[in-house]
Amino acid sequence: MNEWLQWVVVICASFGLAAILRDGEIFAWLRSMLSGSSMGARFVRCWLCLGWWSAWPIAWQAGMRGKILLLAPFVVSGVAYIVGTWLSTMQIEDL
Repeated sequence: MNEWLQWVVVICASFGLAAILRDGEIFAWLRSMLSGSSMGARFVRCWLCLGWWSAWPIAWQAGMRGKILLLAPFVVSGVAYIVGTWLSTMQIEDL
């Protein structure tokens, strides 16, 4: 049960961080700075990218190590993409 709770925390926290980076007012300056290049603009709007990179520090902080640490970004980026796309289709832009 402890591992399941750890996964739930990592997935939820990583999605939250990705959502804050993508849509949060606090990081508007970062998004505008990165939007100067086409690659940066794609990165700050991409649920897969933000889910991938937000999973690394959170999984590490949650105590995941070894092969599980390498698996976490794949899981989180998939979940972030599915949930983020679903929220976009529901026209829920403000989390």
